[in-house]
Amino acid sequence: MAFDIWRAQNQLVFDAFLPELASHLERSIEDVQRTGILQSEFPYQRVRVCYGDDRQFPDSVWDFGYAFALISLTREAVAVFAQHAGYFVFNHCCIVTIRESHQLTDENVIWDVADWWRHREV
Repeated sequence: MAFDIWRAQNQLVFDAFLPELASHLERSIEDVQRTGILQSEFPYQRVRVCYGDDRQFPDSVWDFGYAFALISLTREAVAVFAQHAGYFVFNHCCIVTIRESHQLTDENVIWDVADWWRHREV
């Protein structure tokens, strides 16, 4: 039962973000729909999603290996596609960082709550 719920969740996120996903993967929507995300398309990096005012001491944290994140301003959401954990959606009120290696501690912030407010003002 739990596996069925996980698969349904993954399909829901995949379908909802298909246009952004195809653009990110630089493939047609039809191709991505037919083949899904290829194993080689998951990068050797970690995506971290944090809630709270300080990413050094966050209230909640999700950490994904072999993953990438897509920011959708129209959906007010961040989608994370992780090779092993699956596909997840977070609301825009989070901090998203990328670590290029599993060993390094240096993180690059690719989305912050303040980014949302900057885009809303445009």
